[in-house]
Amino acid sequence: PQPGQDQPNGDPVWQALPAGAAACALLPVDWNEAGKQLRDDMSGPAGGPQQFDTLVAQADGAAAACWYREGRLATPLFVARLRSEPSAELAAQLGKVFMWGMPKAAGEVAETRSKDVATWTREAQLAPRAKDDEGAKTKVAFALAKQYVLFSPDARLVERAVAAIEQRYPNVQETLPQAARSNAVATIHPKALAAMVKREAEQTL
Repeated sequence: PQPGQDQPNGDPVWQALPAGAAACALLPVDWNEAGKQLRDDMSGPAGGPQQFDTLVAQADGAAAACWYREGRLATPLFVARLRSEPSAELAAQLGKVFMWGMPKAAGEVAETRSKDVATWTREAQLAPRAKDDEGAKTKVAFALAKQYVLFSPDARLVERAVAAIEQRYPNVQETLPQAARSNAVATIHPKALAAMVKREAEQTL
């Protein structure tokens, strides 16, 4: 946060992050400033400058990133929140931005929709760990679930976040002390984080 600004309230995003994370961090974002930085590159796929500005104006509050024991350092889950549930037009714009940002050599984008959830997935390949390694296959996912925007290079984490939002899976907020839910800026599970880092190091070496 900038000097003089109130500390961001992470409570809304903690509700969308699945419990059991090795580490999570709140990401204070100035969405207006971010929009200025990205406007030239992303206004085209969003439908034009005016549509892009409307899209950015819907973002609200802090974002967050989480890493999970079974995942990789390169496959965190990112969550951001919108001011209200997205319209069909806004969902379509966000889907176009996701498709524009995916590697052109990757496979086709698959789109699925239900009452409150829209999901886009595409097969991709992670960067190789070593010189002769081709890189692991993964499925990148982007989703809109109620008021939340979800993204991860590991589609399993996006599916789990959707389940947390729909209260079919426990969330990070439920694991925090009541007094810390609105002012926590990070969570760490040392054992899970150590296991993930150890596995990454062994596979790289």
